[in-house]
Amino acid sequence: TPQKRRQGRYSLFIDDDFFIGLDEEVLYHGKLKVGQELNPDKLKEFVMREEYTRAKQYVLFLLARRLYSCHEVHTKLVQKGYEVPTVEKLIADFVSKKYLNDRQFAESWIETRLRLRPRGPVVLRQELVKKGIDREIIAELLAPLQSTDELVALARKTLLKKKNYQNESDPRKRKQKIYQYLGQKGFSPDVIRETTRRILEKSLEI
Repeated sequence: TPQKRRQGRYSLFIDDDFFIGLDEEVLYHGKLKVGQELNPDKLKEFVMREEYTRAKQYVLFLLARRLYSCHEVHTKLVQKGYEVPTVEKLIADFVSKKYLNDRQFAESWIETRLRLRPRGPVVLRQELVKKGIDREIIAELLAPLQSTDELVALARKTLLKKKNYQNESDPRKRKQKIYQYLGQKGFSPDVIRETTRRILEKSLEI
């Protein structure tokens, strides 16, 4: 029977006892009819279909807000209590339909980071690893960030987010603040050293 308070949802009763709520999509594909006899295997199939449909709707809701990696989706679904076989099937289906794409996610992540919250390659790599991105994809996408000039420019952009070091009159302490901040943001010692040299020599305005 249709649920009064939830449009598109139906209640399935077994011998007049409520058994489970079903999405209309599950109902349609299952070709359920009033008075139909169902064996345990058929009931289990409906339960699995319903779980898959609810998981799919949840992931579509997430993807409407931003891109997600496969690992992120897997983690969120398991935390929501969905069974691992359902989660893995849904992710495989979404990957085949290109709703999920780890490479596209990583490209977007790096672009957004560099534009809004600059980070060095070390931190970017760590972040993407935590997102479950394949290390070969990470290495390929971070490859352009190799030249010293590019990294120094990125380090300079990162420093624009933290200007209090400019108020430090002691060159030694100023240098120490720059080293500490850029190190936390994922830049290598060589890049930090070169960036600091250019700043302190006033060859690069900040």
